[in-house]
Amino acid sequence: MSHDITPVNEFTADVTVPDNGDALDAGSVDDAFQAVTNRTVYLNDQKNLTNLAVTTLKNGFAGLLIGARNAASSDGTHITVEGFQKMYIGNVPFDAQAAATVAPGSDSNDTWHYLYGYESLGLIAYERSTTGPDASRTFKSGDATRVYICSYYVDGSGNIRPFFKHANKVTWRRSKISDYVIATATPSTYTDQSLSAWMPSHSYMATLECIYVDSAGTAKFRTNGDTTNLTKAVGAGSVQEFNIETDGSQVIEYKLEGASSPVFAIQAVGYYE
Repeated sequence: MSHDITPVNEFTADVTVPDNGDALDAGSVDDAFQAVTNRTVYLNDQKNLTNLAVTTLKNGFAGLLIGARNAASSDGTHITVEGFQKMYIGNVPFDAQAAATVAPGSDSNDTWHYLYGYESLGLIAYERSTTGPDASRTFKSGDATRVYICSYYVDGSGNIRPFFKHANKVTWRRSKISDYVIATATPSTYTDQSLSAWMPSHSYMATLECIYVDSAGTAKFRTNGDTTNLTKAVGAGSVQEFNIETDGSQVIEYKLEGASSPVFAIQAVGYYE
């Protein structure tokens, strides 16, 4: 009478088989077949785990490749995304693709939007969203099929504010020095300044330019709520560009100390993602 061997997912150290001349019965070969069957199940399971790891790696690698795209917009309507080399998204191969110019549109004015790439019929397609990226800045929050490309701001006239993104640094494309002034007040005590219209909610590092013309005094800047550390001091009669960390709501603080007859302005230059 025959019987089935129930496989166990393990890789035993030895497989013992009878030698020539040994008496054979079911028990003498059952252990050998059991060990071989167990090994087969174990190796197949390891193959599946390896395939899963490779697929995960491909997805992550594709996300890094697509998401690291440089991007720019200058006409208020289109975003140009640089091309990329041949790659995989999941198990799908993609040939090298040239730079793409997309017109993502907007959901509403005076709002941050986000551009994502995804696979569609063997090609990379793009979509806009008001949902930001995940904490790694790789995928759309809650959707790993959408790979993060860039953020962009739609102004009150429905135009994309001109920008250039290189790696994780975004610079506003300004045509003249008077563009993108965000503050001209000259407070003598620290005053909050929101940068939420100049950097998305996942960014906490802004690049600003301070213009301070006076015979005396100093313009001081710090992260909102940080009463210990001074981020930047700009002396009278100078124009300086600097990076400053914001709080979680994209707010900084600034004041003018010892000013006489100041001409003062803060301008938005860009931000880091």
